[in-house]
Amino acid sequence: MINCLCYSKDKGLYTKCCCGEESDNTIIIRPWQTKGFKSQRIKIDEEHLEIFIHSNFGFGKSSYLYAIMNKDNKRLLDYDIEKIFILNNVSVSYICVKEQDWDSLFSKIIEIYSNANNNASASAIGYIDEISTTLEKHEMFIKGALHEEKFTKWDEDFLINVSSV
Repeated sequence: MINCLCYSKDKGLYTKCCCGEESDNTIIIRPWQTKGFKSQRIKIDEEHLEIFIHSNFGFGKSSYLYAIMNKDNKRLLDYDIEKIFILNNVSVSYICVKEQDWDSLFSKIIEIYSNANNNASASAIGYIDEISTTLEKHEMFIKGALHEEKFTKWDEDFLINVSSV
């Protein structure tokens, strides 16, 4: 059994178990295991929401799974605290998860969608507070990319580049 990302007017975005190719008009995307590059665009007109999911499975450090979300033609951001501890690929404009971790991706998509309909500024403030606290430390452990398991000890000065999306 696998979870699929679903949408209905009553529930909004949610996940549910789905098996096979049964016909269900609430399912908007099913996970795939396709090796190589693949992307899919999901458009939910009544929400003015677009989700772009991109994958590249089976190519070592080039393997990835991420999504980009736009609502009302504005990018929705992923203020995931774990991203602070990653040196590369830390853009909040990408919803990144470990390769083939569809459940995490769907959970993040639902969370960001919910924040967009509520008050997302609380997430941004919490993220900035966490960055500030982290930068006050004399050392920290970072990793090169989200999918890497190994951390590196960093006890040097930090250069932070903040740019708009």
